[in-house]
Amino acid sequence: MRVVSRYLLSLGVIVLFSLISVYLPPWAYSWVVLAYLVTFMAVNMVMVGISARRLLRDLEYVSGGRVLFEETKRRVQLLKRKDRKLEEESRSQLRSQAKSMLGLLLTFVVIMVLFGTPQMRNLVVSVPKELIMGFVSDEKAALFLSYLLFYLLLMVASTLVTKPFGAGGVQETLVVPSEYVVTERGLIIDNSIAYRFPLRAKGLNVSPSRRYVELVLSGAPALRKGGVTSRVRLYTSKFEELYKILKSNVVLEG
Repeated sequence: MRVVSRYLLSLGVIVLFSLISVYLPPWAYSWVVLAYLVTFMAVNMVMVGISARRLLRDLEYVSGGRVLFEETKRRVQLLKRKDRKLEEESRSQLRSQAKSMLGLLLTFVVIMVLFGTPQMRNLVVSVPKELIMGFVSDEKAALFLSYLLFYLLLMVASTLVTKPFGAGGVQETLVVPSEYVVTERGLIIDNSIAYRFPLRAKGLNVSPSRRYVELVLSGAPALRKGGVTSRVRLYTSKFEELYKILKSNVVLEG
């Protein structure tokens, strides 16, 4: 439902910008784009504030529970150094993140050039306009449909570019906390992010040879939603004990 609402909102914005492009002068278009960006950033700031308050409430709640298991920073660092495969996994994740940032940056530059340059917009829109004029006699209507097609193609291109990089896609992120605590109410990693029990997870794995228990969760650690899948890896020499505690408090999805 949330995905449908997001796409409907995007289509509404496309129709709005198409109308503005046709019926308002260029200077008004620039002000509308600026107002849209300011509104977008303001809404994001509000959402970040709401998420931060929720994270703080979760942290206070989980911290108030009786401690069942904990691992110190020193012990985790020692086990991480012994895991030779971890370095390669970290390098692979950095390469993936670099590709993601590059793809998003290029998409942003292209969209800004097309949005911010009237001559470029007019050039791109003129091609479908001539074709549509063969079916629609009203020039304004043909121009509106051309802009509609133009912005729709931009949205589709942006979605296709960003989806493989995790923005609505299925990117995996490896999270290795330097210390963590498990209470009867949930899991706290790095004294900053808490997960309440019962915890919904895609998977719960244990690696005796590498001495860790790994939770596979939907969303980035601070967001808990989106297309990213987080692998929260908990290093410990007492992996059997930790696995047993988590298994009794984790609900596997699917």
